[in-house]
Amino acid sequence: MEKVHAGRPEAHLFEIARHWAVAAVVGGAARAADWIERAGAEAMRNHAYEEGAKLFKLALDVGVDELDAAGRCRLLLGCGAARHLSSDLPGGLDACLRAAALAAEMGRPDLVAQAALVTEPTFSQQTDLVMRRLCETAIAAVRSEPAALRARVLARYAQVCDYLADVGPARAASKQSLALAERSGDCDALMAALHARQVVCSGPDGLDERVTLADRLLALAGEAASPDEQLWGHLWCIDVAFERGDFGRVAREMEVVARLAQEVRGPFARWQLQRCRAMLAQAHARFEDARRLADEAFATIAPTGHPAAVLMRDALLSVVGHHAGYSAELLAAMGLAEDTEVPSDLETAGVIRALAPAWVLAEVGRLPDAAGIYRSLGAVFDWRLSPHSTLFTYTFGIGLAIALDARDDVASLRDLLSDYRGHHVISGAGALGYFGPVELWIGTAAAHLGLFDTFWDRRDQDNIALFHYSDLLIDLPGQLRHLSDVLGIAVTDERLDQFADAATFDRMRLRADDLVPDVGNRIWRSNRDFFHRGHNRQWEELLDDDGLRSYDARVADLVPPDLAAWTHHGWHGVNTSAVLAQRV
Repeated sequence: MEKVHAGRPEAHLFEIARHWAVAAVVGGAARAADWIERAGAEAMRNHAYEEGAKLFKLALDVGVDELDAAGRCRLLLGCGAARHLSSDLPGGLDACLRAAALAAEMGRPDLVAQAALVTEPTFSQQTDLVMRRLCETAIAAVRSEPAALRARVLARYAQVCDYLADVGPARAASKQSLALAERSGDCDALMAALHARQVVCSGPDGLDERVTLADRLLALAGEAASPDEQLWGHLWCIDVAFERGDFGRVAREMEVVARLAQEVRGPFARWQLQRCRAMLAQAHARFEDARRLADEAFATIAPTGHPAAVLMRDALLSVVGHHAGYSAELLAAMGLAEDTEVPSDLETAGVIRALAPAWVLAEVGRLPDAAGIYRSLGAVFDWRLSPHSTLFTYTFGIGLAIALDARDDVASLRDLLSDYRGHHVISGAGALGYFGPVELWIGTAAAHLGLFDTFWDRRDQDNIALFHYSDLLIDLPGQLRHLSDVLGIAVTDERLDQFADAATFDRMRLRADDLVPDVGNRIWRSNRDFFHRGHNRQWEELLDDDGLRSYDARVADLVPPDLAAWTHHGWHGVNTSAVLAQRV
């Protein structure tokens, strides 16, 4: 068979390898292992990673007595890569550790480096600590090796350090890696350095840089015709779009990801796509769809033993639970069932791994358990965050501090989160869940602290313009003119009158099927009734005279008169109150 297909064996590699595997029982084990290895490499080229892992393992078994150290090391590296790409991360790491030990014995620093480059960090502290030690061994081994190889090893080290919340070394290594990669001109090294830099920049401070990194990766991936890297580039774009609250861009990017996932194949690509779909459903308040998609994603990845599978599922389902309630089944899946004790060994590195379950415990009323975890984290300003979890950490922290009435912490976390107005709360390192705009949580904290007038203090700033529904009812064309002036948009009087006519309550009610929010998800009993009556202060009809007097007294305790007047009546109310005050 080998002779028959000698001119073009690639199309028949698997058949030849099977025959050699059987023939090796009676001799020729090294030659059999060579053919099986070639079949494994062909499977990898075809993205059949699970099949590749089986073939590399078979080659090791068949050639165990005849292969030299270099051959065994090469097969271990192939096996590690195939297992990793099929999401068998524990199996992949074990093969790489064995390969690194064998390479060190042979005095082959290049192979030690390759062993460190095969697997990626996992969010499992125990696994990532092992990977960090492997990277440190490789860094020491490649000091005299080419710049491209050093860049790739430093990139992997930066990623592992970031996942362990050791941000300083991660940042330094990512910068050094990118500089070496750019100097080398090696495409693979540059893509690896971009991956490392993206992880280090996965927090809100790195949002703009992540846009540039995604563009650079997509350009390189296009030149290299690499669907795997193209997939990553578009996943980074999805993270950016979520953080900007641009769900339309998310949906468009997901169409590309779906096509690439089919091309790449394997459970890891499918898992990434399913998680994105689940997160978008959750962001759109389609909670049953989000749960179903999260379960499908978990079912895809769980059989591979991916150590982050449970973490990713629980993260999204805890956000769904916040909105739609926590079922007994969900709490049990998260290890937080009512009759279970809180784990005493929660990882505090990065904070979020302990803060998230504490948040859930507080939401279901187990405040003493939540308080115990929260206190174990220490002072807020001493928290050591992973960049990707920054926004979630601050928002979960605000919710938990409110539940525990830790007012000083609420104030501190509000101040920290205030730097990120305009962002939306997500993880910058993949689809973990969507938690609304940052301003929602700043406002939640302010309400708990009784800070109702902070926006009012800024009303005269050049970049602030306040609009009120009552003013729109009284003078819609005038308010639209004011809006156009604020935004610097030139609009003719004729066009402005057309806008005002189209924006009246009655006209909008006639177009309810086009204008009602989230109309495609059919969440309203009646789209037309969404536009109810169009009048302000309808809530007063629900209170009697004593209730109204109590309300007025409470408002007077909370906010100054001019703010109360604007809140109830808009600028017309504020101006009227000012005139009345002058008369008095």
